Amino acid sequence: MIMNKLSKIILAIVLVLTAYTAQAQDLIQNNGFKNIPVSQGKAILMKEILLNSPNETNGNYDKLKNWIKQNYTTDLINSSIKYNASEYSVYVKSKVELLLPLLNVNQESAKATMNYYMSVFIEKGKCVVIFSDITYKLHNTYPSLTKKLRAEEFVTDEVLRYNDEYKQQRTEVQRGTLYYFNNLVQGLGKTLNGAANN
Repeated sequence: MIMNKLSKIILAIVLVLTAYTAQAQDLIQNNGFKNIPVSQGKAILMKEILLNSPNETNGNYDKLKNWIKQNYTTDLINSSIKYNASEYSVYVKSKVELLLPLLNVNQESAKATMNYYMSVFIEKGKCVVIFSDITYKLHNTYPSLTKKLRAEEFVTDEVLRYNDEYKQQRTEVQRGTLYYFNNLVQGLGKTLNGAANN
C-alpha cells in the first residue's frame, strides 16, 4: 500500500517537473520551498539533496535513519515511522504545532496543528524528500476554522489569491509550513553532507 501511494506521488512529481523543467529543477535541487504546488489536486513538496558521497548508499541510509531517530522517535505519540532497508527509504507520518505569532490576539497565542506524510529515500547519489497529505487544524483564536483543513484548500498560491476574511490566516499558515519544511530539509542535508550542503 505504501509503495502504491509512493508510486502515485512520484508520478505526480514527474508530471510537475515535465511542466516546469529547468525552473522546477533549480528549485528542487538548489533552493528552499517558496510555495506549495498542487499536482493533480494534491499539494506535494519535493526536495532533492545531492550527496557528497554518492556511492556510499548504505552509509547515507544509516545517516538518514539516525536523523529520523533524532527528529521523530522522541515523540512517538505524534509520529509513526516505517523503514524499508531494501529500498533505502523511510516513511513518516507526523504531527507538529506551528506557532503563528503575527496572528496573536491579546494574550492568546495563535497556532495550528499540522499533520503530514513524509517519504524519504536514497537513490542514485541523491536523497529525495517528499511531503504530502498535509492538513491543518487552527486553535484558540479562530473558532470558525476549527475543522480539519487540507493544504489544497487553504495554503496554495491559488487559494491565497482569495481576498476574503481568512487571507491573513492562510498567508501565515503557509509561511509557517514553508519555514518548518525548509528547516527540516536543511537539517537533513547537514546530517547527510556536513555543514556545507545545498
